[in-house]
Amino acid sequence: MILQGVQFSLHAYYLVAERSFDRLYSIINNVNTYGVILCILVGTLMSWRRRARLAAQAA
Repeated sequence: MILQGVQFSLHAYYLVAERSFDRLYSIINNVNTYGVILCILVGTLMSWRRRARLAAQAA
């Protein structure tokens, strides 16, 4: 959620300041997007491992 807030703030800043999208915007936007994807991936892998561990214990 924090990363999504950063993304929203970045968009809002460029919109309010009427700045055109530049290289800094692209870098921050891409790093932030990769951070969100990484968090989703890590959460998925942790959940997957937990379910596999619980299934192994139950069997």
